Amino acid sequence: MLIVGDILHSAAQVAEPDWSFATDVDPRRAREVRGDVLATPRTVLAVGHATGHVFGRVERTERTERAEHSERAASGTVWAPVFGEGGA
Repeated sequence: MLIVGDILHSAAQVAEPDWSFATDVDPRRAREVRGDVLATPRTVLAVGHATGHVFGRVERTERTERAEHSERAASGTVWAPVFGEGGA
């Protein structure tokens, strides 16, 4: 498990890792680190800023329109919770 702290400020950044957050001190480096973390398949992440699902994995899918309990992403990258609602 990797505790990502401020690497991800929103589940939307899973699908759009190039999106910066206002408090990123070094936006270019933040994008690089976020990209590196998201490139590692099936790693369990603890995301403190995630709403509803703190623990999850990043998964790449062919189709995301029906990604149940996941943030939908046109890029084919989704946030898949490890545990049910509320992280339990």
